[in-house]
Amino acid sequence: EGKKGIWIHVSKANVDLIPVLVKDCGFEFQVTTSDDKGTRGLVLTKWLLPTQSRLPHGPTHQCGIGALVLHPITGEMLVLQEKSGPAAKRNLWKMPTGLTDPGEDIHIAAVRELKEETGLDCKFDSVLCFRQAHGGLFNRSDLFFVCLCTLDDKYVFEASNGVNGDGTK
Repeated sequence: EGKKGIWIHVSKANVDLIPVLVKDCGFEFQVTTSDDKGTRGLVLTKWLLPTQSRLPHGPTHQCGIGALVLHPITGEMLVLQEKSGPAAKRNLWKMPTGLTDPGEDIHIAAVRELKEETGLDCKFDSVLCFRQAHGGLFNRSDLFFVCLCTLDDKYVFEASNGVNGDGTK
């Protein structure tokens, strides 16, 4: 009594319950889940009142970052071409970008993505700007943060002594 909604977590071991819960009991799909061990599951919900459901929707956004890096001497922007994916097909030059991992903070994702895509170490400075777009993959909204990052001091020393990224002068 006094309950407005029900949340049911269904593990893979109980997958046979899903048709009964959805077809016979009126539950709706909410979200897939994954615990820290990688065990996947499904959450189903049911609103119990005769009014419109007030249960929160499942995930509605994805979060991406762009790492803006300026050369410590010339001020030129670091850009790259991807080897695979949509940008590679179009031969685009772009800043290092990527999606945050579940539970990952924006500043950590910026440092990680820059390292993954270029091999360079950096520190996060600030969020310069962000934008929101709707209707993306799986009809999710997309939040994209442009993050200013500064190269690690070892690169600044090398750049000031005329050393290229490959170690040559």
